[in-house]
Amino acid sequence: MRVDGWIRQYATSLSLTDAEMDSLRRPDCNEHPYINDFAFIVLERMLRGQRFFVSGDWNTCRQYGGGRNFFDRARDAEWIRCHGEIECPTYFHRSGTSYQLDHAFSDRITADSFLSAGVVDNDVVRSLSDHAPIVVDLYSPGVVLPV
Repeated sequence: MRVDGWIRQYATSLSLTDAEMDSLRRPDCNEHPYINDFAFIVLERMLRGQRFFVSGDWNTCRQYGGGRNFFDRARDAEWIRCHGEIECPTYFHRSGTSYQLDHAFSDRITADSFLSAGVVDNDVVRSLSDHAPIVVDLYSPGVVLPV
């Protein structure tokens, strides 16, 4: 959803100027800013300089028109993709198309604790949702891992 439509529908008390809306645009992208651009800007400002782990349905992928710009922006902000650079479908449309719309990011220090990441895709998951979860295992010093 475009940010301007989302604001009109859900955040009527939030007022963004045209300049503020333009600042949400992805670098080198002519598309209107979408809600994921707004969420990224807010989270990036909130989390800058802190340890963080952010995961969810970002509703974008490299195959989408401005998708590559979204990931360039995240990389430039030093957000690390927890599941690497290879796309792995997490969204399954009833038409049969699939994309990786769900993503997990962290800061560099947290990224150093990644043990593994993967998408859970099976019949049970697909019967529950059109999205598959990303599972990220992190090492935490002082926590005993099961053998």
